[in-house]
Amino acid sequence: EGHVELGSNNFIGPYCRISGPIEIGNNNYFDSFVSIGSPPQDDMFTLKNHLSFLAGKNIFTNEDSLIRIGSGNFFREFVTVHKPIMSLTAIGDECYFMTQAHIPHDALIHNRVKVANSTQLGGFAVVQSDSYLGLGSTVLQFSVIGGMTMIGMNSSVSRHVFPGSLVAGSPAKTIGPNFTKLNRYFGNSRWWQALRDGETDTEIPEEFNTLLTEFHDLKKVNNERKIDFESKRNLFRHS
Repeated sequence: EGHVELGSNNFIGPYCRISGPIEIGNNNYFDSFVSIGSPPQDDMFTLKNHLSFLAGKNIFTNEDSLIRIGSGNFFREFVTVHKPIMSLTAIGDECYFMTQAHIPHDALIHNRVKVANSTQLGGFAVVQSDSYLGLGSTVLQFSVIGGMTMIGMNSSVSRHVFPGSLVAGSPAKTIGPNFTKLNRYFGNSRWWQALRDGETDTEIPEEFNTLLTEFHDLKKVNNERKIDFESKRNLFRHS
């Protein structure tokens, strides 16, 4: 429905729904009953508002909004990806979304992220590259999940998660480093705890340092997005 740009070699299974405006790259797999582009979930929106979103009109900002999906992603049965309230819901490359995973409005999912069955993210959540969200986990809105992180199954994440962490529980707590991922990428993870404790003279891999800088920048950006959203929401509710 609407304006949908499709790259090459995409597989779209039976009973899928893709509602634009949306840009989709190449070599993506959409299993049966996948829903991409439904209106954002927020109780401030009326039936008329929902129909406007379906028609590709963002009545919240009156600006262009978009879902952008990269290449090489897998969307298994009943995965949902919602239109943004503000401007963009984005998924990078080579991600894997298992059955009934939910990607909400304005979420930013980077590359090679794996989201297990029935995992739910809140609006404006950000997940950096190479992270894994375990079975049935939940992530609070506006949270930033650092790269190379492992979220244990049935965990409830209510705050930002430092890159390279292994977290679990409800509420989720940091158990330690994500040994499997860090050792695979960097050969060891001995430096992680010192870095997590704020020791500034710790020698860390350059790639991880780049990831960490991006993580801190994303926290600032999400704070700004939160302030902007709440301001516009108050205006919208009283309009």
